[in-house]
Amino acid sequence: MIFDLDLEITFAALAPFFAAALAPLVFRFAREFSGWILALVPASIFIYMLRFVYQMPRREFISAGYDWVPSYGLRLSFFLDQLAIAFALLVSGVGTLVILYSGAFMKGNPHQGRFFGYLLAAIGAMLGLVLADNLITLFVFWEVTALAAFFLIGFDHERRHARRSAIQMLVMNGPGALALLTAFLLLHHMNGTWNMSNLFELGPAIRERPLYPVILGLVLLGAFSRSAQFPFHFWTYGALCAPLPATAFLQSVSAALSGVYLLMRMNPVLGGSTLWGIILPVAGGITLLWAAISACRQTDLHQMLAHTTVACLGLIVLLLGVGTQAAFSAAVLFVLTHILFKSALFLVAGNVERATGTRDITQLGGLFRQMPLTFLAALIAVGAMIALPLTLAFQARQEMYAILFLDTVSDLFFNWQNTLVVVVMSFGNIIMTALGLAIIFRIFFGSVRPTPKKPCEVSFFMWLGALVPGVISVWAGVQLEPLGYFFLTPVASS
Repeated sequence: MIFDLDLEITFAALAPFFAAALAPLVFRFAREFSGWILALVPASIFIYMLRFVYQMPRREFISAGYDWVPSYGLRLSFFLDQLAIAFALLVSGVGTLVILYSGAFMKGNPHQGRFFGYLLAAIGAMLGLVLADNLITLFVFWEVTALAAFFLIGFDHERRHARRSAIQMLVMNGPGALALLTAFLLLHHMNGTWNMSNLFELGPAIRERPLYPVILGLVLLGAFSRSAQFPFHFWTYGALCAPLPATAFLQSVSAALSGVYLLMRMNPVLGGSTLWGIILPVAGGITLLWAAISACRQTDLHQMLAHTTVACLGLIVLLLGVGTQAAFSAAVLFVLTHILFKSALFLVAGNVERATGTRDITQLGGLFRQMPLTFLAALIAVGAMIALPLTLAFQARQEMYAILFLDTVSDLFFNWQNTLVVVVMSFGNIIMTALGLAIIFRIFFGSVRPTPKKPCEVSFFMWLGALVPGVISVWAGVQLEPLGYFFLTPVASS
């Protein structure tokens, strides 16, 4: 039976919400098998989105949806272009792995069904966000993403710190959300359309309008508050109160990366101006350096990874602000590799904490003997983080330095902006490399230290969940030519 394409795409975007509503009931009857059953939903969406990959090199796009409030011209509309398909694949793919990991990590928790519901809602909110075409549809999913993050961060609501961190997340994102809604209303007032696919063609005209600086400032406020750019970065550290699988999803794909997606999506409309080229590199550079230096002072493994997340987001924003095709390619490469190695590292951290009872790296050492499979997952993930050859991150660094540095050398003394960008990126990446090596050597090598629990290897799905993203990163680095043709180049061009 062939379904209507509008119905197919709409159902794919909304299916996680139906699964979220049913998750407590599924857990009640399926118990330890509930993770397997619920993971079928994002896995099916991932497989469905693969069918659209063939159209990406041809620059084709699909628009689908239904009338929502016809009297105001509002549609529940979705737009599948290269960028939307790429992010939908990443969200559904990582979401599948995290749900499978959660089934093992949360085993024995009586509220596991509720946790699955919140996590599926976060997956659905992010899918709706990246597929949305209508500006109001995008804003609705933008807010649902924050709401899902609020419930995940405050999942252990009996802890005062968890409640405070969840509220802090909403407070930090509230003004940015209102600013974003105001910007969308102004864009509609100026152009008479709610659809972003129509606004793409009007970008040059919008940048010439008197209201352009106001709209740009409002959009950047919304994006910066969500993507943890300085000085809005504090909420990401409190987000560590969420259970570890939720933290991995929020830090690698969902809440933090939604702001970066917004900047990528709005670049054809608002990017390319002098203001864009000044504000984004400055904000991204400051965030990169601030977070990278702050990470060096941490001993809590989760805090170290959270600070590196903020640093990576700063690096992506910096690249988007540079505005060249090479910078966009580097940004797309780095988004993909960041999602892979960061999700892997957070799951490794969960394995270490579960096995030892601590995540303080000063109390850990010599774990490669007791946890060889987790060590292998950590080694591959850190290799991707520090951009060893054969990893996708290595190709991303090559793109950053080769293109930008060549531009700088050709005009070293006159093009000081590019020189400064290269210096900031180099310094940040050096610190990130040092942190990655510290994670490996402090935790897995050296003498064995006494820990609250006697360390031993975790269950099959826990170490496998941490291993798979890193392996994919290595595979993608080796298969760069086909990946570039079908995925990376089309996404960067969009």
